[in-house]
Amino acid sequence: MYAQGVAEDKFTEGDVQELIGAMIPFFQDLLNFVVRIYDVVKNTVHQLASLYTDRRVIQFDPTGVHLQPIYEHLGDALSILVILDEMIGSNDHLLDHWKQYKMSVVTLPSLCEETGFLLTPFIAL
Repeated sequence: MYAQGVAEDKFTEGDVQELIGAMIPFFQDLLNFVVRIYDVVKNTVHQLASLYTDRRVIQFDPTGVHLQPIYEHLGDALSILVILDEMIGSNDHLLDHWKQYKMSVVTLPSLCEETGFLLTPFIAL
């Protein structure tokens, strides 16, 4: 886990930004994974819902159709989302460091404006 076993007072100025900055690619991959699972779950639920009319009458003959594996995999996908949410939400270091990183990123343009530092060449990167 992120910053596990490190005391909060062990971080010096800038360490938090470096740690979070190093994790940005991982967080992007994780976000892509979560969005993909969300889309798959949404699509699956829409397809299951389309099997029924407004009167809840089945529009096809379900004989021989096994929906149990679909329900099991849907439950697995939702379990993954819950586990990821709990892992991220329970890591106090990650939550605190993310807030500090966001604050640094938000205040950076105003600091550059005050000091006259040109940020535009770095935005293109």
